[in-house]
Amino acid sequence: MPPTGENDPELLYTRWGRSAAHRNTLVTVNEFVALHGPTPLTSVIGFHPWRLFPDAMHILHLAVIPDAVVAIFLQYTDDESIFSGSKRDDRLENLWQLYRSWCEEGNVSERAQRKLFSTAILKNNHYVEISQKVMNATACRYMVFFLAVLGEMVLQKLGPQASNFHYWIAGVCWAFASMERIMLQGGRFLTQPQCECFYNDYLVMRGGYNHLAQRALSLQLPRWHCRPKLHQWEHAVLDYLPRNPRYCSNFLGEDFVRRAKTLALQSHANWMSRHVLLRYVLQFCLAWRE
Repeated sequence: MPPTGENDPELLYTRWGRSAAHRNTLVTVNEFVALHGPTPLTSVIGFHPWRLFPDAMHILHLAVIPDAVVAIFLQYTDDESIFSGSKRDDRLENLWQLYRSWCEEGNVSERAQRKLFSTAILKNNHYVEISQKVMNATACRYMVFFLAVLGEMVLQKLGPQASNFHYWIAGVCWAFASMERIMLQGGRFLTQPQCECFYNDYLVMRGGYNHLAQRALSLQLPRWHCRPKLHQWEHAVLDYLPRNPRYCSNFLGEDFVRRAKTLALQSHANWMSRHVLLRYVLQFCLAWRE
């Protein structure tokens, strides 16, 4: 279960879940109006100061999950207990072959690049940021399911030698895959059973992730990066369900900001905002039509 009480000032949001103390500081609509005054915006039905929905793509597929990918790949290739090879690059080559075979069997076209499975990318002396050119958001979505298969395979291979540490990794991978599957299979609003399963998956993921991050910190290993987007994902789970996070993602418009800026430069100052807003409506809002 999530820990309760105040946060550790030395770490970021070590208290999490519904009972975390910081959740008492969330701003309600009445508090927002009392502080800023009523406006036409606050009179709109459905207005809420938390109405800016979390973008699952930027939170998970471009940040949190890539951090987990780096940590897992490094952990599984630290020695020859899982993959054979005298050097880490040799063990990463075997991991790459496994990943490529998995993609070919599943006809997965969006894949991470080969260079991800090399020490040119996977450094062991600092936190690694994976470029979208190496693994984009769609490839990361498929990678989640590969990690679930990989975690189970490692447990089977190690057998009785598997420690709690290996089960934590497998649990995190399984939870990521389960949440992804619910988002893909669910409609715009998740059902009550789906919401309960999604919340439980989050508890498994976050609990295992925190254990792994604390272990890495005690060993002075730059792995399992606890970035603020972990906390943002908690809000997506606790505060925005049953809304399906997939429908608030930006998969089809990763380059919208760039295109909007280009359009703004080409527009007359009197009409710039209208042109950009029209482009936004056409590109995104039509996708929500019934």
